[in-house]
Amino acid sequence: MWTEGVRVIGGRRALATIAALLVVLAGGACDVHKTSPPLPPPSDFPRPAPTQAPDGKLPSPAYLHGSLLAVRTTYFVDSDHGFTLVAHCAEESRCETWLASTSDGGETWRGYQVADMPLGKGFAPSVDSMLVLSHTNVVTDKINSNIHNTRWYTDDSGIHWQRFPRHVSGTIDRIPLTASATATGNPPSIVHVTLADGTMKELTTIRGGIPSNNGLAVGADGSIWIADLLGDIHVSQDRGRTWAATSWPSLERYKGSLDLWTFTGTEAYLVDQFRYSVWRTNDHSQSWTSIPMPFARPSKMPSLSGAVQPTPDGGLLIKDPQTQHVYAVGPHSTKFERLRTPVAIGVRVGARIIRPTTDGGLEHSADGINWTRLPFQTYP
Repeated sequence: MWTEGVRVIGGRRALATIAALLVVLAGGACDVHKTSPPLPPPSDFPRPAPTQAPDGKLPSPAYLHGSLLAVRTTYFVDSDHGFTLVAHCAEESRCETWLASTSDGGETWRGYQVADMPLGKGFAPSVDSMLVLSHTNVVTDKINSNIHNTRWYTDDSGIHWQRFPRHVSGTIDRIPLTASATATGNPPSIVHVTLADGTMKELTTIRGGIPSNNGLAVGADGSIWIADLLGDIHVSQDRGRTWAATSWPSLERYKGSLDLWTFTGTEAYLVDQFRYSVWRTNDHSQSWTSIPMPFARPSKMPSLSGAVQPTPDGGLLIKDPQTQHVYAVGPHSTKFERLRTPVAIGVRVGARIIRPTTDGGLEHSADGINWTRLPFQTYP
């Protein structure tokens, strides 16, 4: 499952936005054409001459950046290859940002320092997002700050870095195999495509934007989903070349209260934050099935943000915000069942799900059953 994905910047709710963070990569089942080789880096920001590569040993201790930011800066390309940003402080006044990478599903990690990346408050990296473009190509962005719209880019897993302005340069009519599609956070949303060389273009097939602030969701089959604010769902099954629009499953216009969730892309769910309703499609939004909620809507109507998680088998987990009980529904079932074993709701980060541990750390899973802890400390 990442395999494919699309990342989202902005949005109404932090965890719902993070859960939509998805990058389109090779390995999906959708129809694709071979793409031309990546463009060279911008000529006015040439890549430094290669030097002797460091040994890749991470410094100790290496800190996670708090559970929320760590989710935003952790990503798995497939079940084996993943990246996360960590901080190392040799002394209180001198801290560094490192890009850690794994090629064995998180059992072991290597890392390289991100050149000239400042650290923010609480020793967090001063970035707004991390986009993983391939097994080796990664960009991190800082937007609206004293380093306004700056991008760091590596094509060798962090051994060498370039730093250049983040801006749109041209257009494109598809999302290549090794690219990241990013929906701007405020309506009308515009889709930006970051190519494997770190440059960014506007997707012309939905040029002009759509009235959405829910961002993009991408399934493991490569399908791309956008739920807009006017009651339509836009789905592309050919990497953004063409789009099909269908209506939401209710006649009532919900005006932004719905969140769209998918893991497989074959099954997708709409969850109404305010009315506590759930629908599922098994055919790319051509038809929808209503699934009764397993708990009643409380009088104060707490948000379901952070209480929903799609599962790798096409099902859905949902947590009662009052009792904290977690319920599951399978991809072809119409009834939620309560899980007797307590579980934490996680967030999809590419090909894996990541969730907090009871002691403040993070763990990740490819199947939602077997979990591996990220071997980094939480900053005390």
